[in-house]
Amino acid sequence: MAIALSRSDRTDTDSTLPEPAPTNRLAYSVEEVAALLGISRTSAYLACQRGDLPSRLIGRRRVVPVAALQAHLAAANGDAA
Repeated sequence: MAIALSRSDRTDTDSTLPEPAPTNRLAYSVEEVAALLGISRTSAYLACQRGDLPSRLIGRRRVVPVAALQAHLAAANGDAA
C-alpha cells in the first residue's frame, strides 16, 4: 500500500545548499568541499589526485583538512592580488 504525499509534504534535497560546517571540524569530505567550492564531485577528486586540493587518506576515505584548505585558498588569493 503506497501513501501519496501532497506537494507540500515533499522535500527537495537537490536544491538545498549544504549547512555551514561547525567550526570545530578538523576535515571535510571531498563531496563537502566540492559543494563549498561550487565544483563537481569528480572535479574535486581530480584536484586531490593532482595535488591541487590538499587531502589525506584515512583508511579508504579521503578527507580535506580544514586548516590545509584555508591555507591553500589564502595562498591562492595572495597570488591573485
